[in-house]
Amino acid sequence: MAIRYHGWWPSPYDPYYVYNPSEIGARIHYYSQNAVPNLHIDGIIDAGPQEYQWWSAIQERRSIESLMEINLDGDFNDIAREGVLNIDITATEIISDINLRIRIALTESELFFEAPNGTLWHHQVMRDIIPYPYGIPIDIELGETVSLNEPFSCPEPLVSE
Repeated sequence: MAIRYHGWWPSPYDPYYVYNPSEIGARIHYYSQNAVPNLHIDGIIDAGPQEYQWWSAIQERRSIESLMEINLDGDFNDIAREGVLNIDITATEIISDINLRIRIALTESELFFEAPNGTLWHHQVMRDIIPYPYGIPIDIELGETVSLNEPFSCPEPLVSE
């Protein structure tokens, strides 16, 4: 799943940046970004701004098996426009990283906006980080399961699908 963060450049008036500038700014600073577009994979691979390099970086990372299995479920009330995301994370291999964080992003696709770079249709646009942009720290060892239940909302003007 891709998540696209619209920054304050090339336009500080980009409506997808203006919608949530504090969380977008936090994520862009996390990746120490100074160029757009740019691709980061799994938070550890910086594939750079050259789009022609992205496919090979994605394929290379896909060849590495995940150390965890993540199962998602949840409920959403269309009238109240809020819900709960239930997440079960199981360590299927030994995990040596001691600074694990779960980050949950609410994205929206099929958005029309004539951007300064000529892009008209925008997909996987980050709208909200749940519960906050720096993530939820977790500790997990081989065979363990961590369960999270995170409430979220989908306020107007977002499309709830």
